[in-house]
Amino acid sequence: MSATLTTDETLASLTMDVIANPKDDLPRLVMADRLDELGQTERAEFIRVGVQIAKWGCDFKQTAEQPGWKHNCGTDEKGYWLCQPLRFRERELLEAHEVDFLAGAPLFSVGWQANSTWVPEADWTWERGFVSRVELPLRWWVGGECQHCVRIIPGLPTQRPANLNPCDVCGGTGIIPRIGPEVVKAHPVEYVRLTDREPYWNGRGYCWYHADRLRPSDDVPECATLPPDLWPLLVHTHGIKTAVADRYFGWDGTDAAHNALSAAALEHARSVK
Repeated sequence: MSATLTTDETLASLTMDVIANPKDDLPRLVMADRLDELGQTERAEFIRVGVQIAKWGCDFKQTAEQPGWKHNCGTDEKGYWLCQPLRFRERELLEAHEVDFLAGAPLFSVGWQANSTWVPEADWTWERGFVSRVELPLRWWVGGECQHCVRIIPGLPTQRPANLNPCDVCGGTGIIPRIGPEVVKAHPVEYVRLTDREPYWNGRGYCWYHADRLRPSDDVPECATLPPDLWPLLVHTHGIKTAVADRYFGWDGTDAAHNALSAAALEHARSVK
């Protein structure tokens, strides 16, 4: 399987069903059957393995009550936990095919090529065969011209000159695609963390600021600012403690602020054409 858009209409429809029913295993298993029919056996196996591991619910938590693995899966005739070979296989499949599983998903329209544009700063949490959590910097969410390349060579065209080493940020293309929203549209993502954003305490709350509406007197770090695309979606989130709607929104704590930003990012991704 290659990291290209899958054109099978049935598979695309099944993916939409998985996204619409993130807690239900059945749409995932039906999709695995269809993937087998299309010859995408590794992807199908990865989904089934993930579903089975989640069904067992084996977990590792370091607490006083549970100092190590909690196993619900039972053992084989040799006394080994049944989940162990499946966990090894899940990790093996992911290490070999993560880019294909991520970028080759139906509905993934960005044209991402694994050998050029990739996301070294991103972290994807996989559950039951799909991405459930996305962590990446803002630039991989909004996309656009690679600012790292622009700083090195002002006026750099879209293609980085061949005599320079490939850029660690954009892979040498000069352009950063909007990977984050594309992943959300192709996977049942439930949480987004923009890793280079952190809310700013202004004395009234932990706040996100509109990047284009800062005043000269504002002493706000860049990490607390958000682009116009995300800004209007924050007003629909819960728990706002303080607001000057054209400039900032604030919450009681950093977790609440990040949860609000996650909700806004998810809504933004599903509205992006």
